[in-house]
Amino acid sequence: MFKIVDKGIAFEMPFDEETFKAVFKCFWERVFTICNHYTMDRDDAADLTQTIFLDLWKNRLNLDADSNLEHYLSKAARYQSFAYLRNKSTRQKHIKILTPKSEQQADTNPYSIMETADTQAWLNEVIAQLPEPSKTVFMLNRFEHLSYREIAAKRNITEHTVQYHISKSLHFIKKKLSTIGYQW
Repeated sequence: MFKIVDKGIAFEMPFDEETFKAVFKCFWERVFTICNHYTMDRDDAADLTQTIFLDLWKNRLNLDADSNLEHYLSKAARYQSFAYLRNKSTRQKHIKILTPKSEQQADTNPYSIMETADTQAWLNEVIAQLPEPSKTVFMLNRFEHLSYREIAAKRNITEHTVQYHISKSLHFIKKKLSTIGYQW
């Protein structure tokens, strides 16, 4: 028997296919929303949500009957999202390393140069709007290429605080990008 709590009412039932369908219907949107919040990509969030429910089905016999299913799925969504982002970041670093330098060089097309200059000017305006100390931490990291550890030592703050400010800054910039129609 498995306990499902919905709107404060506890139901005990075997975790069979019908129960799984009910759980899927009840919690799919919440799991998707969590994944979408972290990945900021609806397709990737849908894939992660599908994976989470597939794993739930595969591991249904190993679940503790007294566990809070909503809490379990929320944690799974966060974990899968973080793992996805970590793997995506690693893949991007590998692609950059493996891409020949000739392909990484800027385009010399005049239109591309103007577009890049406009984008850089817009980005500078957005960065200027960042609140302190996030702006300073972001600029030290992105423009002076200081590591989190170096910034922490220079600003007399923890590395975790540096990470928080970088994350806050990137979120702010992504929000501004979305207002002009840029999709992540």
